[in-house]
Amino acid sequence: METLPTGAPLGSWRQAADLATLGRMFGSVPAVRAGIGLGIAASWRRTLAFLRALAGRRQPPSPPAPAPRLRPVIVPGSLDDLKGPGSGVVELPITLFWSLPDRRFDLGSRCRAIDMYLAVLDAARDPGDLAAYLNGELLADLWPDLHLTRAKRAPWEARFEALRRGAAAVA
Repeated sequence: METLPTGAPLGSWRQAADLATLGRMFGSVPAVRAGIGLGIAASWRRTLAFLRALAGRRQPPSPPAPAPRLRPVIVPGSLDDLKGPGSGVVELPITLFWSLPDRRFDLGSRCRAIDMYLAVLDAARDPGDLAAYLNGELLADLWPDLHLTRAKRAPWEARFEALRRGAAAVA
């Protein structure tokens, strides 16, 4: 008696394996369904030949494309260039913070200051945005608590040793 690749007798195709297992063997569940559909109208040998031919044409999956960087990372020449406010209430322009109607941040609250710095670091389009709204001393103080991606954090820490020391002190 002829058997399937799973070792099950050919006559018990449907009982021997579920569609997911066959899908892994032959490329996809829809292809297996098509092959079983052929089996209803044709012989099991034709169905098995169809599925084997389908498995022979299967291409190995290609590696996923790297995610595009949506915004460039802007890093100033020096932390001293960041002359933004270090205290008080700051209102960000809509180009830097568009998520909520209230774009004001009280820098006296550490949490609100972190929110503002994350928004500016994420949405800044040029060093002028950074210089106008970020303060170098406050940035160094908040740095360990800023939840930035590696892609955003690495260029800043590569350029400024003070930020590396602040991150290392917390770790």
